[in-house]
Amino acid sequence: DVLCKSREDRVAVKAGIKERIAKFLMERSGYPSLLMYLLASLPTRSIVTQNYDSQIEKAFACRNVAEKKGVAEVGDEAAAAESLSVIPYRPVRGAERWLLKMHGCISQPESIVVTSDDYRTYENGRKKALGGLVQANLLTSHLLFVGFGLEDPNYRKILKEVRKAMGKSR
Repeated sequence: DVLCKSREDRVAVKAGIKERIAKFLMERSGYPSLLMYLLASLPTRSIVTQNYDSQIEKAFACRNVAEKKGVAEVGDEAAAAESLSVIPYRPVRGAERWLLKMHGCISQPESIVVTSDDYRTYENGRKKALGGLVQANLLTSHLLFVGFGLEDPNYRKILKEVRKAMGKSR
């Protein structure tokens, strides 16, 4: 912020950084890790992630293809689309499972949450409703947090609201 003289400059610099992050992750995406395949195989209806990459979607695609054909192919987006709704980027009505990408997706670099300004915009913008999905899950089911910073400001705010709804102060 100090180096940018105008708001337009800051916006342009931030957009450039997000583009570079997305490009970096896309170039190094390759095959999903074993952890992603294991997460995709869990019998859960919902997954919440702060990751920008598409590794979990690729793992779901492999899982779906393997279940239908007995063979897994990385990158079969059609197979993933049949049963995985990626909220808010690729919603699929009636999907068997949904994946909530809280902090953006490399397919839409402008959506990536990187700066404190992004967090503020997130909390007060159109993505605020996404926190409601996390709140509903916290109130109605068990959640497994993997690679997730529990000190994340968005998460802390969501958790505070859930505790308040349940009549708990901490």
